[in-house]
Amino acid sequence: MATPTVTLHPMTEEEYTTFSATLWEDFAQTVANNTGTTLEEASAEAARQHKDLLPQEYHTPGHKFWRVLNEAGEPVGDLWVHIRGNGRAFIYDIEMLPDQRGKGYGEATMRALEDALKPEGVTEISLNVFGDNAVAMNLYKKLGYLVVATGMRKPI
Repeated sequence: MATPTVTLHPMTEEEYTTFSATLWEDFAQTVANNTGTTLEEASAEAARQHKDLLPQEYHTPGHKFWRVLNEAGEPVGDLWVHIRGNGRAFIYDIEMLPDQRGKGYGEATMRALEDALKPEGVTEISLNVFGDNAVAMNLYKKLGYLVVATGMRKPI
């Protein structure tokens, strides 16, 4: 299967508001699932991180929010990246819509992101991935991302 073509379209402030509400709920659930904390504890941590990372929400300097559009201009996912300076960027969130997964849009998005960031002087992209997301880990390895740390936990 050929990798599809996508376009990164800057989110509107209205799109960001919807994206943000869903993002932090999903993040809290993922943290709870992967760390053994309660959803209440994970939600409190998500709220803290939200406040720290995006004090000006959509307008926080250095943060870019994109809708990922397919060849027909239809949304297939969302992307949030922070350009940190010194040639570095960090992906805080990349997510394809549930009905668009498995179609190559994740790979196409990662490649489009590289193309979008190079003109801004970015030479390195980093991200974190939770241990239960084997599909994403395989994609990142395929694209040349290197594992730089591994956190492990064992309930007893």
